[in-house]
Amino acid sequence: MKTCFIFNPNSGRNRQRPRLAGAIREFIAARSLDAHLATTEGPGHATELARAAVRSGHDLVVAVGGERRGQPEVARL
Repeated sequence: MKTCFIFNPNSGRNRQRPRLAGAIREFIAARSLDAHLATTEGPGHATELARAAVRSGHDLVVAVGGERRGQPEVARL
């Protein structure tokens, strides 16, 4: 299943866990998943990344956030 993990490094909880992005990459690699990690760069970017992932054939988009702000953005799909 082609998967895109969308990660917001600036969310409150994620700032407190700087190793989380690396842990996600390790999770993907250890399981040989057909997946990648996309990192947001500002407000609204999660929506753009999610739409691009769907357009490029991803079956699953996973929002990795710490403040629940990514959920509304990804839900706009």
